[in-house]
Amino acid sequence: MENALISVTDAEIYEVEQVEAEQPPKYSNSFTQHAKALATVNGYASDWEDFAMWCNLRKCCLLPANPRDVADYLEDRAKNKWMGISGKDRKLVEKEPLKWNSLQRRLAAISKISQYNEQSLDRKHPAIQQTLTGIKRFLSLHNPDQIVEDRKTPTLSEDIFKMIESLPKTLAGSRDKALLLIGFSGALRRSEICGLRMDSLRFVEGEGVVISLAWSKVGPRTINIPKGASIVTCPVTALRDWIKNAGIKEGYIFKGINRHGQLQDTPLTDKSIALIITRNGHIKAKIQDAKERAKEDTTVVIPNFGGHSLRAGFATVSILNGASEHSIMAHGGWKKSDTMKKYVRETDKWKNNAAASLGL
Repeated sequence: MENALISVTDAEIYEVEQVEAEQPPKYSNSFTQHAKALATVNGYASDWEDFAMWCNLRKCCLLPANPRDVADYLEDRAKNKWMGISGKDRKLVEKEPLKWNSLQRRLAAISKISQYNEQSLDRKHPAIQQTLTGIKRFLSLHNPDQIVEDRKTPTLSEDIFKMIESLPKTLAGSRDKALLLIGFSGALRRSEICGLRMDSLRFVEGEGVVISLAWSKVGPRTINIPKGASIVTCPVTALRDWIKNAGIKEGYIFKGINRHGQLQDTPLTDKSIALIITRNGHIKAKIQDAKERAKEDTTVVIPNFGGHSLRAGFATVSILNGASEHSIMAHGGWKKSDTMKKYVRETDKWKNNAAASLGL
């Protein structure tokens, strides 16, 4: 699939006539296909395909989409089981009602692909907004599990230290140590870790390393990672050691290693990053401990670690240590403060809790 948002017409797939208004040719050139990341395109295409099926079955106009139809679609997916395409064999299977985050992504996909096809969809239309407000209110009262944001548990500094201690003294261990420390100290997204190349690095003697990302979620990004206070946990030292141990001269930095301990040419994937974290000895032990305690105490929360935990950990620890919101955003490449404020709110619930001043 090309790295481009495309107009999806599913009449052949679903064997029904597609209802679509007559449209002028959509503008495109040799660069428009690179406007969105492939993962984003694939996600949007999957969501759009489901909306197309829904419209086809009801003989609704797909482009331009009617806000009232979009509101009805969101209502349907929020309250009813539905038939959707699943797996590589693309079989139709029954699926559960969508959670809140999935509904929001569906709306984003419909809006983005409409926009890409030079059609307008007013996401603030009363029909859509009132439907979303009603869904959120209903789910909050009657099915809160559907509305809770699935956020990854941050890896704090003590977690990083213990994760490194649990690594084997092997080539894979050297790689994972560098990956964990660079990912954590650089507040890197999974895609950014996977895309790191030798020509992205510039080591500054006595200072640290400068990582220049040609492109990230928010565009070009430069990260300065200073030397650590301890050689054991220094991200710069760990990165140098990995490059030396693996004999990497050019190309991708973090690559796969087969079961025989041999370095592969292919870079790690975002799923590989998540597995390196979740399969770490310390993380597995921490989750298992929480599960055991939860058997006796139902208030115990089971940690939800994943590929985003390193980036979330950077933000959380930086806030706890008193770093300014501006400096955290600049280092982590957060474009909007709203995203950062989620971490601030979670941390401030305890750090700056007004109830702590009551003297109780």
